[in-house]
Amino acid sequence: MLNKENKCIKIKVVKTVLAGVMIGSVVTGNMTVHASEITTFTRVMPCMEVQNEYIQKIAAEARAKEEARRQKEKQDQELMASIIFCEAGNQSYVGQVAVGAVVMNRLNSDLYPDTLEEVIYQSGQFGPAVTGWLDRVRAESGYTESAMQAAKDALAGANPVGDCLFFDQGGYGMQIGAHYFH
Repeated sequence: MLNKENKCIKIKVVKTVLAGVMIGSVVTGNMTVHASEITTFTRVMPCMEVQNEYIQKIAAEARAKEEARRQKEKQDQELMASIIFCEAGNQSYVGQVAVGAVVMNRLNSDLYPDTLEEVIYQSGQFGPAVTGWLDRVRAESGYTESAMQAAKDALAGANPVGDCLFFDQGGYGMQIGAHYFH
């Protein structure tokens, strides 16, 4: 932490117990930083000397959790882009988002599995998952930029089909391009 003369100063680490869980806080002058914020804090104040192993461990765990979250988000985006490409790659952008919205509706429904991968690979639900085409697209990152953007939008909540759980090329439901959503 820098003082007014731009020199590094040591900080005092305070531990408190809240509901049986140890919480660390960094205190210097009139500033307190919670342990969960220490990663950001140390990037802003790179010369801060944290002398407490507990706080350093919390910071490392927070960085690891954030990296795992980013990796999971990327994997979900790539999986969603791949199924969108396989099912609706030749459809309009709205049609692509609509397919992604059906997947998300299923993910949010009690009638379907609890993870994106399980929803998409559920037996008999998506033809490209059954035939292996989806796996080939995933392995080669063979989706288009449009499918990736549609995936990001669907994962973020874009939904042009309401609560529809199905789509096909049959003759009933809301039509978007060649697909009917119901």
